[in-house]
Amino acid sequence: MKKNELHQSLSNLHLELQKMKHADAMSREILKDLMDDIKRVVEQTEDNQENQKNLVESLTESAEYFEATHPNLTALMNGLVKTLSDMGV
Repeated sequence: MKKNELHQSLSNLHLELQKMKHADAMSREILKDLMDDIKRVVEQTEDNQENQKNLVESLTESAEYFEATHPNLTALMNGLVKTLSDMGV
């Protein structure tokens, strides 16, 4: 996947995360951390494997947490994990 396609996927996930306005404290903390990781990857000027690995870990953990309550969000997260994995991250 090209970098611009990755950015688009990350933007889609970011938009989906912003829709979750009514979340409990734990969910808000997980979402905040995930959004910070997304922002770091999107804003990086060169490939930074460490930021990308952190994002994969955050996506995996978040997908597990939201699996039952937010299936669309979970699907987006799992798709990004696969994409990053396919890129060698």
